[in-house]
This record gives sequence, structure tokens and C-alpha cells, in this order.
Amino acid sequence: MQKTYMSVNDLAEIIANRHRIPKKEGRLVIDLIFSSIAHSLREGRETWIPEFGKFHTDQKPERSVMNPRIGRVQMGKAKIIPRIRFSGIIKGELNQVH
Repeated sequence: MQKTYMSVNDLAEIIANRHRIPKKEGRLVIDLIFSSIAHSLREGRETWIPEFGKFHTDQKPERSVMNPRIGRVQMGKAKIIPRIRFSGIIKGELNQVH
């Protein structure tokens, strides 16, 4: 069965092959990039990668929700939602007519 996704290990292998470094170092590069983006989001900052997209957060306020188990309305917690908005370049490449 063929995979329909790319795993972190697949990505690390591509980086390692393109830059002639060990796969373990390719994985380290990926881990550093994503941990830096996550750290930025936790601090309330955006991360913008030109020609790829922008990582940012949205705040969802406290709200009334129905608990179906007990049949009562309760207050749902406020949440911070991580988001990514892809660049027009990525969107254009995905929507090209083949």
C-alpha cells in the first residue's frame, strides 16, 4: 500500500540527501525549525516564511456549550488555536491546471 503522506523521517531523508549530511542531522534541522515556530506561537508572535506561509494564532473566547451527557449548558473554556495561512505561491502551485 502506498503512503499518501510525507513523514518527518521522509523529510529528514530528503534534507540529508540534498545537503549531503547524515539523516540524523536532517531530523535535527526539522526539529529545530518546528520547535522555534512553536516557541514563537507560545509567545504570541507570528512566524512568516516567505513563499511558504504564515504561522499565527487565533483566540476563541469563552462560550456556552451544551453537554449532551448531562443535558445542561456549560461554559466552554477560552482557547488559543494555532493556524497557518499558506502563501499565494503555494496556493497557485496546488491549483494549477494540469
